[in-house]
Amino acid sequence: MSEKISASNPNHDEPAAEQEQDERDSALSLKGGGIALGFGPLKGAQQFFAEVRAEFKKISWPNRQTVLTETIVVLVVVVFLTALIVGMDWVFTQVSNRFLV
Repeated sequence: MSEKISASNPNHDEPAAEQEQDERDSALSLKGGGIALGFGPLKGAQQFFAEVRAEFKKISWPNRQTVLTETIVVLVVVVFLTALIVGMDWVFTQVSNRFLV
């Protein structure tokens, strides 16, 4: 029974250069139609984007009608609050100009 010694095992006799080459060879894989490098600084990025992709698949995306309705609600609220603040600013300006100046 032959087991491949993992790269994290420091007690094996394989030279460092051969071990590094084996890691690179095993890290090359075909994913999503392209070659993804899984060694060195790219290993963390590859894992990150793989996890992001998995999380995006879990999202329950809203349909077009829901997005449109909620966008309209947000815009109406923004316009209302903007008008309210502008109105309050105008009132306070009038009061301060009449009584304080």
